[in-house]
Amino acid sequence: MSDINLYAGFFQRFFAAVMDVIILGFVTFIAAATFFPEWLLVNHDWQRMMTEPSPDLMLDPFIFHPMHFVLPALYYIGFYVSRWQATVGMRMMGIYITNMEGGRISIIRGLLRHVAEFLSALLFMIGYLLILITPKRQALHDMIASTTVRRGVL
Repeated sequence: MSDINLYAGFFQRFFAAVMDVIILGFVTFIAAATFFPEWLLVNHDWQRMMTEPSPDLMLDPFIFHPMHFVLPALYYIGFYVSRWQATVGMRMMGIYITNMEGGRISIIRGLLRHVAEFLSALLFMIGYLLILITPKRQALHDMIASTTVRRGVL
């Protein structure tokens, strides 16, 4: 297998991310319904929110609740450092995360990678597009955290 074939490609990573977002959406909805049921009964004017952004949106207690930041962080970092070295979506796509030497990553490196993903998303997702041109198929957040995403299942 050539060196490039060791690393997960853009579309493997993209579809893994889509699966993870679906899973996290379901988990977040269940958590909200369980712990904050009154917030699901709030009548949001979604059409107005999409066409007339306002500072009031930043005050919405459901949309900007810490749960929407804490649950994803726990999910991603927890799975990154687990025995799987992969989220559920990554596992389904047959890929996993390693440090540059091919070993398991630490909690600190997992946290750094997760936070750095916000940088990859800035400016029209250019950080993710680096996967298409870098030799080890690394996105910006992989380079920052010194990680790679490889093919295969542990």
